[in-house]
Amino acid sequence: MAHSPFSILWALREAPNDTTNVPPWLMAFGRLPRGPLSILKDTWTGTEELPFNLGKGTAEYLQDLTERFNSVQTLIIIIILILMIIIIIIIIEFL
Repeated sequence: MAHSPFSILWALREAPNDTTNVPPWLMAFGRLPRGPLSILKDTWTGTEELPFNLGKGTAEYLQDLTERFNSVQTLIIIIILILMIIIIIIIIEFL
């Protein structure tokens, strides 16, 4: 099963670092990350309620969140490709 770059990056951000024994996300933002799975777990176990202003159920909220993550991932890939093309053009001009 292939993993998306997003899921790999997410795992790296919430895994404790060997040197600091603290996840990078916690060092940067002062709290642990809350990804789709932790949101799902907390709402299904009753630990936390979804905000009332969402206007949708847990499954719909997580589906929307996943779609937004995927669209951002696609946008980032396009930006990276454009930057690579610009760098190649600059290198060709100097040769």
